[in-house]
Amino acid sequence: MKRLRLSNSIYKDILIAFIGIAPLILLFNATFSIPLIISFLIQILLIIVFAYIILYIDIENIANICVFIFFYLFFIVSPIIQFLINKYTLINTMPFNEVSAFYTNIVTSIFLLFYILFYTYFLKNKGKNQHNKELTILQFYKSPNLSTLSILFTVSLFSTFIATSEIIEKISFLNIIISQESEETSILLLKKKVLYNFPFATLLYLVAMRRNFAPNIFIVTLLLILMILITKNPLLEKRNGLGPTYLLLLYLLFHKYLISNQILLSVFLLLFIIFFPISSIFTHSSIYGWGNILSYRTIDIIISHFSQLHFDAWSNLTATLEYVHQYNFTFGNQLLGTFLFFFPRSMWPNKPIPSGVEIGNYLINNHGMWFNNLSNPIVAEAYIDFGIPGIILYSIILSYVVFKLGTYIIQKNNLIIRNAAIYTSISLIFILRGSLMPAFAYICGSLFTIVLIPILITNLTSKITAKAFIFKK
Repeated sequence: MKRLRLSNSIYKDILIAFIGIAPLILLFNATFSIPLIISFLIQILLIIVFAYIILYIDIENIANICVFIFFYLFFIVSPIIQFLINKYTLINTMPFNEVSAFYTNIVTSIFLLFYILFYTYFLKNKGKNQHNKELTILQFYKSPNLSTLSILFTVSLFSTFIATSEIIEKISFLNIIISQESEETSILLLKKKVLYNFPFATLLYLVAMRRNFAPNIFIVTLLLILMILITKNPLLEKRNGLGPTYLLLLYLLFHKYLISNQILLSVFLLLFIIFFPISSIFTHSSIYGWGNILSYRTIDIIISHFSQLHFDAWSNLTATLEYVHQYNFTFGNQLLGTFLFFFPRSMWPNKPIPSGVEIGNYLINNHGMWFNNLSNPIVAEAYIDFGIPGIILYSIILSYVVFKLGTYIIQKNNLIIRNAAIYTSISLIFILRGSLMPAFAYICGSLFTIVLIPILITNLTSKITAKAFIFKK
């Protein structure tokens, strides 16, 4: 047992060493000024402390690991790689400025510092505040039943039929020319995040029923997986919907092997640093070019991946700092628009646009950007609303949300709530990347289908069954 503990400790230390050394190697190959190097070193030091907390203090919490992955890759690894490729122009077309880059790192470091401090505080006081109470949402939840599963399965068939029709329409020659996003945002939200999520929600409900429901479960599971493949694919959904869906399915499939934070963190690092960059070659190139893949060096593939516009979070934070310097803070206007995303613009003419679009318009007008549908990370969302106080406030709120997600993940009383917490945790990578307004709307739509609809149907069918039993008696 002592030898096993020793080997686990050595593995954790090696993992922390890799996390710290990899960006250091990149950093000291860059020609930066001393202040900018110091600002990156501060971030690297904070991320090492973050990794130590995950591996030595925290319990199984995918949400915390996803926050770590986001800041490590989007605010340390990718910007340094992008500077090594082109020091003069940022990936979002802004000219490189060392003073702006320095302040971007300082703002990010403030966010990370307060997140780490308060997350550790919540962990330390976990036992004092928990008192073994049931989670509040469980009070409204009845045991899964076959009637609810039948209703969800029926709606899933309907949604699969609609999705199949849309796929056939999109692969037609006519729709290659016509824009695929011609529908209004609210319609797209209801269709993609609610209707097309029914097969996925039904499968999660079936997983929660496995203790009480055995007949034909294998056939039903296969049918639901087929429906998910139809309703959740690149023709109908973007990465922010596909990623959490299939990562959660993989997690459920291999959960018995993912029993510790060190394994989870290792798997996520391998996925985001090795697997996803290599897989992007297949998804972003013609099938006729697949034969040339063996000629690519892995390091070149990784560097190319992290220099793409998907990793524009750091540069968009820099743009946000410049935007605020010219136009001042929005004083909560963006946050108000996020919470009231469901209000149509026809009823709210002055409804704020997503901050990514706002910054995109700014870059188009000032720096030659060619489109405005950009991401904008949570740090930028905090700063554009309230400045440094917003950075501190948002970091504290995020640390508490991540901590609460961890308490839902480890509870075993309700698998639907637990799986929804895991889904939300994986979605954090996309939520933190932003913009917050559409990301918040998408996660709310998904959770509405995954959690609230099954709860409402289950409670309704339970009441109907109870009344029928009383009447019969």
